[in-house]
Parts: sequence; structure tokens; C-alpha cells
Amino acid sequence: MSLQEKNYNKFVRKLRKKLKYHRVSIISNNCIGGIIYHDLGLRFNSPTINTLIYGEEFINFVNDIESYLKTDLLFHSNSEGYPIGKLIVNNKVIHIHFLHNKTFEEAKSNWDRRKVRVDLDNLFIIYEHFNKYSDDIVYNFGKLKYNKVVFTHKKFNNIKYAQYIPACKEEKSFGTITKFKNKLSGKRNLYKFNIVKNFNNINKEKAL
Repeated sequence: MSLQEKNYNKFVRKLRKKLKYHRVSIISNNCIGGIIYHDLGLRFNSPTINTLIYGEEFINFVNDIESYLKTDLLFHSNSEGYPIGKLIVNNKVIHIHFLHNKTFEEAKSNWDRRKVRVDLDNLFIIYEHFNKYSDDIVYNFGKLKYNKVVFTHKKFNNIKYAQYIPACKEEKSFGTITKFKNKLSGKRNLYKFNIVKNFNNINKEKAL
């Protein structure tokens, strides 16, 4: 076992020991949610594991999540080399990119199995914002009633729910945020944000 693996195991043991609240349903726009569930040793209580949902579509999804979760997932295409599904509510289409599934049937099976686990009273919304997208997306998150964090690649000093991740400042896509801080560290870049503290405070504090 490498030193980094040892440091990682030590770090996640500390995280899991501190975690007091285990019912959270993480809704994320990319793979961050699945990574956090894995690190905390929790069951995947969310269908957005190993998926990607872009910008405004993710906001639309979260704004009416109950309706979208009740809607049947439809096939859209394989145009990107992986299955893409879609959900339609009131003529608003949400495209869901299943990056790690080989077939739509496999993707739909995972989605349907996990969506019934979602606890709408215990949601935590996570969005990673890339610099190439409009900052309006970040500001629009302030309208969401849920507990949330927006991981950003640049500073938004006056937004409480925005967590700047310096390691991602030059990144044009996702990936760096879930990597380790350096070759020896067992701590991922995303844990600049105290995720365990925020999960423990669900239902104890009003959403930001």
C-alpha cells in the first residue's frame, strides 16, 4: 500500500467518525456526489451517481426535482460515446449524461433503482461551476431553498454558498476537484469545504 493510500484511509476514517447524519441525499451535477458517498462509506441515496448534467438544466432539475424524479427516463442518444438520457417536465428537457455506463438499459436501471431512495426532506445540492459558463448560474443558486454548495473555479466573495477551489482555477472541465491535493496527501481538493459539518447540520440550520 502506497503512502498516499495510507493517508487516504486515515483521512476518510476521520471523516466517517465525525459524520453523525447518514440520511443525506446528494444531488450533484457531476461525479462529486458519488466520490463523497464513497469516501463517507454511505449508500448511494441519489440517482445522479456517475452522471453529468449541464448548467441551467441542472438548476431546472433541482428546482422541480420531485416532478423529474417521478418522470420516466427516456433515451436521447449515444452521440458522445456513452448513453444520454432525458427527462421532460412541462416542456423543459433535462439531458443526463451517463459517462460510466455502456448501455442506456444499464444507465436507466441504476437511475430507477437509486431515485426511489431520494429523501426530499434531506437534500444537499452540489454544483461545480466552470469558468467558461455564465456566472448567472452561480447567482441563480441563491434562489434554491435547499442546503447547497457551489464549488467555483474563481472567487465569489459575497456568496456564502460558493466555495472557491484554488486548484481548479485553470481547469476548463471537471476532474481536478476530486483529485488529491498532492502526490502524498490523502485529502481531495473538494474537502477545502467542510462537507461533514454541513451534512451534520442538515435540518438544524436554514439553507443558505
